[in-house]
Amino acid sequence: MLRGLELSPADLPGNRDDKATWPALRTVFTARFKTRTRAAWEAIFDGTDACCTPVLTQAELQQEGFELRPAVTLWSTPAYAVAEGDDQRSAVTGQGPGWAGSGWVDKGLRPGEGGEATLTQWTGWRRDRQYEEVDGVLAWKDVAKL
Repeated sequence: MLRGLELSPADLPGNRDDKATWPALRTVFTARFKTRTRAAWEAIFDGTDACCTPVLTQAELQQEGFELRPAVTLWSTPAYAVAEGDDQRSAVTGQGPGWAGSGWVDKGLRPGEGGEATLTQWTGWRRDRQYEEVDGVLAWKDVAKL
């Protein structure tokens, strides 16, 4: 990515592995990306292994024929997938486009009633690894290595 941006590690305001430098890095990258159009950056980064990709608008996605739906299928959550029109997939086989007022079955969890079991069942997360209890609330435990 640095090569495409015409930067060297010496141009950076610090070590990218140090979270304290991330705001300054964001400023450097933002300023550099603003120097060219998206099309120019696409031409530079196309075919590279740089972790860099354009953000497309909804209109561009539709024009290119992308199916606009969630990237996951919800199997056992309260937000069951819904289908409508010609796309009659059932909730367990995929997300349809849905319609207003449908697709949500609110069972709810009261504080202290099943939250940990639900996190484990749905995500595989464990207390003291991915989350911890803080003031009676289950909170994400920041363990990022970046």
